[in-house]
Amino acid sequence: MSVFLAGCGSTGKAAKDAKAAAKDAAETVKKVVDIQDEGDEAMNALENISDMIGEDALGKALDGGGLTVEGWPEGKIPAEIPEYRKGKVVNSGGYEEEYTILVETEEEELKEYLDQLEDSGWYVDRDDRFPMAREKNISLNFQFNSKTLLQISVYVQKQGPWPVDELPSDIFPPDKGTLVGEVAISDIGEREGTAYNIAYGYEGLSIEDAGEYMQKLIDKGWQGDAYMVSKIVEWKDNRFEASIEVMEYQEIITFSSNLRRLQ
Repeated sequence: MSVFLAGCGSTGKAAKDAKAAAKDAAETVKKVVDIQDEGDEAMNALENISDMIGEDALGKALDGGGLTVEGWPEGKIPAEIPEYRKGKVVNSGGYEEEYTILVETEEEELKEYLDQLEDSGWYVDRDDRFPMAREKNISLNFQFNSKTLLQISVYVQKQGPWPVDELPSDIFPPDKGTLVGEVAISDIGEREGTAYNIAYGYEGLSIEDAGEYMQKLIDKGWQGDAYMVSKIVEWKDNRFEASIEVMEYQEIITFSSNLRRLQ
């Protein structure tokens, strides 16, 4: 049995149709899910379809991005994601940067899929409740909404080139690794233009590679060590006190640069 949320508008008859579709979907989900406990608590947990797919996914469904694709969504998610062949894909839907897949399966079958991802070179975190996997700019988050209904959330970060024209010339990319997503430039000052954070994450870098990059910065005039360096840089027609710090999380090496404008 499939969960189907029809795309619809937000006013007039379309809005009524949307509410009806959501209600019907909730009833369908109740029939699909294997509920061992038939008490009020178990049924209340499924009263709203948002309990199954998340309120954000439900909102998008009612706006026209619903879970309307049956079977494995080939062509709608990156080809690097191997097909989940265990159990049964109930439905899926979403957008290029965020996609939801519902699968009737069991925990042991999910473990086998995580093994497959890991064998293919994916980074895998086997958290008991919320396991995840990542390959470059693609992240997969897993959670069971019931004993046998698995939600796979696919997140794809945009890949961008090194924004050389937007950064201080003293900040340059590592020679190794792959940039994950885009370089994030954030204005963090109490007043506009007084403080910034620049963050860029790389996959495929070892701690030793990160140390080599920091040494290259030092060779270019930065002061510090393999963990943090600092320098006065020229940027946006001003002088900034800048630092770059190395952080590692889930096999991603992130370089975080804080810049404070000098008076």
